[in-house]
Amino acid sequence: MFVSSRKRRRIGIFPSGAVVLGYSFAAFGWHRPFAERLLAAWASIVSEHGGHPSGFGPTQPGERSNQTTMLLDVGEVCPLEAPVRPLRRRSAILEESISYGRPELTRLGTFPKVTQITNEPGRLLNCMAESNIEWTEHTWNPVTGCTKLSPGCKHCYAETMAHRLRAMGALGYEAGFELTLHPERLLQPLNRKQPTVYFVNSMSDLFHEDVPDAFIDQVFAVMAIERRHTFQVLTKRGGRLADYTSALGSRAGFERLEAAARQFGRTLTVDGAAIVPWPIPNVWLGVSVEDRRYGVPRIAQLRRAPAAVRFLSVEPLLGDVGQLDLTDIHWVIVGGESGARARPMVAAWADSVRRQAVEQGVAFFFKQWGAWGEDGIRRSKKANGRELGGRQWSQFPVPVVVTT
Repeated sequence: MFVSSRKRRRIGIFPSGAVVLGYSFAAFGWHRPFAERLLAAWASIVSEHGGHPSGFGPTQPGERSNQTTMLLDVGEVCPLEAPVRPLRRRSAILEESISYGRPELTRLGTFPKVTQITNEPGRLLNCMAESNIEWTEHTWNPVTGCTKLSPGCKHCYAETMAHRLRAMGALGYEAGFELTLHPERLLQPLNRKQPTVYFVNSMSDLFHEDVPDAFIDQVFAVMAIERRHTFQVLTKRGGRLADYTSALGSRAGFERLEAAARQFGRTLTVDGAAIVPWPIPNVWLGVSVEDRRYGVPRIAQLRRAPAAVRFLSVEPLLGDVGQLDLTDIHWVIVGGESGARARPMVAAWADSVRRQAVEQGVAFFFKQWGAWGEDGIRRSKKANGRELGGRQWSQFPVPVVVTT
């Protein structure tokens, strides 16, 4: 932890931030109100960069590689929507790897129709996201809390983080990991001008059975309004994802989305015609695939969901998933589990998924080995690295949308 002598100061914040910051306040003689505000800012930022119930998230507790760094002026709290270690090659994802046709406007109450979505295997990109979650840039949590559904949920990092934040008195986590809606967070992406890749609900599951359709409508309305951002939605409830998005593409579904947008003083139409293509091109939909019994069936459910990009989060990979049909899947992410009670991932399991993705022309991203290395030895996540077969795999999807 250090503080520079310049007016604009860089504050290094570690997982044990409350202790480190408390010590620093005493050492530098900062007054109590500012100390409390800085702690609140730290808690909010950590909550926005926590793990996902499917196993994603920061490194194991206590590892320095989980450090978060932010810039703020003394006396001012860093706003919630401010980026932390932004993706420096963001343009490679948003501009080079995505090619959308210009939608034709259609009659009132309908989406411009997307007739075809295809992959171009020859244009798979290698990009590296500089963030705690390697394949995204920022997180947005209009819902927090969840309930366990399958083996991938057993050692949920988001649950652990939520309880820590509750103990610290962090706003939004008064109920710990109980499912909680946060309507006050819905407008956060609307207030951010810089194009950003958002992982939606890293601390929950948007399609949890207790999240009302009306609230999901509001989330999708924000994503449709803010076309400059890219939103990655990941769920273990693939059936509800498919049913909801299929219905949203109908006339009645569009009217629901338009009604939700009007609640924010926005509209998705111009002169009576829809201006948002369907599927919404900046919304990526994904499902978690941790094993053959629970995870693999979700792939077929995802295929039923209209989406510009469909992706699989094969993390934590808990077993051999066998032969995969990756038809209409654009991206596959693989990773091992991290944390004190992490279960090991066998190298052959990960390599099998990689080989099938390459053979079927699907972008492949190897996120991490986690707590157990390729050699089966337990060590820090950072020490184990993210090489598979002697190289890093950091491909992102390249969808090509043809409109009529």
